[in-house]
Amino acid sequence: MMLAKYSVLFGLVAVLFAVGASHALQINPTSITITSNSISYFNITFYNNGISAENITLDTVTPTVTYGYYFNSISAYPHSFLLPPVTSKTILFSFVTNDVYSSTPIQITIPYTENGSSQNFVLNAPITPPSSAAVSVINVSLPSSLYPYQRVNFTVKLLNGIGSIGVKIPFNYTLLSNGGAVYTYTGTLILDSLGLNIFNFSFPINRSITPGMYSLGFSVKYTGAFYSFSSHTDILAFSSEKVSYANNIGVFGGNRSITVTNDGNTPIQSSQLEFPVGGFNSLFVAAVTSGRLANDSMMPSASVLQPGQTVVLTYTVSYLPLYIVVIVVAAAILGFLVFNRKVRFTKEVVEHKSVEGFIDVKLALRLKNISRGVLKGIELSDVLPPNSLKVSIVGQKEGKTVKRSDGIHVDWKEDELAPGDEIIVMYEIKSKVGILGGFSLGPADVKFRYAGKGYSKRSNSLILNIK
Repeated sequence: MMLAKYSVLFGLVAVLFAVGASHALQINPTSITITSNSISYFNITFYNNGISAENITLDTVTPTVTYGYYFNSISAYPHSFLLPPVTSKTILFSFVTNDVYSSTPIQITIPYTENGSSQNFVLNAPITPPSSAAVSVINVSLPSSLYPYQRVNFTVKLLNGIGSIGVKIPFNYTLLSNGGAVYTYTGTLILDSLGLNIFNFSFPINRSITPGMYSLGFSVKYTGAFYSFSSHTDILAFSSEKVSYANNIGVFGGNRSITVTNDGNTPIQSSQLEFPVGGFNSLFVAAVTSGRLANDSMMPSASVLQPGQTVVLTYTVSYLPLYIVVIVVAAAILGFLVFNRKVRFTKEVVEHKSVEGFIDVKLALRLKNISRGVLKGIELSDVLPPNSLKVSIVGQKEGKTVKRSDGIHVDWKEDELAPGDEIIVMYEIKSKVGILGGFSLGPADVKFRYAGKGYSKRSNSLILNIK
C-alpha cells in the first residue's frame, strides 16, 4: 500500500517535470521586418534552458498565415535538429512575399514539434515596400485570346510603396501590334491603400481589327520615373456580315437594294454572299445597277469583301411585261369569243296558266344566225319536264316528240339558216304541279354545221314561280 502511494507521487512529479520541460524552450527574436517583393532572411535562435534534450522539427509548410495573400513560401534550415540542455541553435529562416505592404505587424504562427508534442511560436512582422521603387506595376492580367467583338478586360496590380494613400498617379495603356498602336488611353489612378492596389480596366476594339498577337503595355509615372508592365493576347479571326434591305417596289415594279457590310475581321468570298432575288421577281429583273446577278441571286461584283467594307447591291424589277402578256391574252380571248360567235340561242315562256294543280306553259326557242356564213344541218331539241302530261307542237315549224334515255324530247330540224335570219319554234306542255312553288325548265340544245365544222350550243334555263 505504501509502495503504491509513492508510485502515484512519483508519477505526478514526473508529469509536472515533463510539463515544465516542455516550456523550457526560448525563441528569439519574436519580431522581424520583412521587405515586400523580395526574399527576406533572418537568423532565429532556439535556446534550451531545460535539463533534458529537445528534439525539434519545424513545420514551415502550414503556418497559420494565408499564403495566397502574404507569402509565396516560408522555409527554415535546418528544419529538424536536436537541442541538448542549456544549449542554443541558430536557424536560418527565409520569407518570400507576394508583393504586399502592411505597416501594421502581422502575426505569423510557426508550428513545430518538441519531442513529438505539437507547439508553435509567433513572429510579429511588418512588411515594408521595396526600397528600389516607390510604385511598382506587379502584374497586368489579360485574357490569352479574345474575339474583336468582345471588350478587352484586364486587371492591373500596383504596389504602393510611397507610404501614404490617396496619391494620384498618371497612367497610360496602349494596345500594340506590328503595325503600331491600335488603342491608347491616358488617365489618373488614386492609390487608395498601402501595399497592393488592384484596378480593373475595359475598352472596346474595332471589329475589323486584323487577327494576330497583340501586346498591351501599361505604365504609371511618379516623380518623373516610369514603371511599366506588358502582357499579350491573341485576337482571333471571325467572319460575320451585316445585311439590310430597302424596297421601293410597287404594282408596276421598282428598285430593291441590299446593303452588305463585312462586320468581321477576315475577308469574305463573294460566293459566300448570295442573296436570292426570289422566284417571281427573278423573272422580271429589268436591270442591275450595282453588283451582279447569277443563278437568280445578287452578289458583290468584287471577288472578296474586305473587313469593314460595305457594298450596295441594287436591281430594278419591272412588271410591265406581265401586264402586257395579260392584256394580250385577255384581248385574244375576248376576240375569240366575239369573232367566233355563230348563233344566239334562247328559251322563252310565251304564256302560262295554272288551274287546280295543273299548269299549261307555251314555250318558244329562238335561234338566230349572227355569223357571217350559212348554218346548215340544224337540229334543235328540248327535254320535257318529268311531270309533263301532254305536249303540243305549235307554230309554223314542224317538230316531233322522241323518247330517249334521259326523257322525252321535242325535236326540230332545219336545212340551213342564212346570216341574220332567225328560227322560232314553239310547243306547249301541260304538267301536274304537286305543290305551289317553282317549276323548273332545263336548257335546250342546238347542233349545226358551219363552214364544214360541227358546233353545238345550249340555251338558258327557266324557273316559273307558281302562286
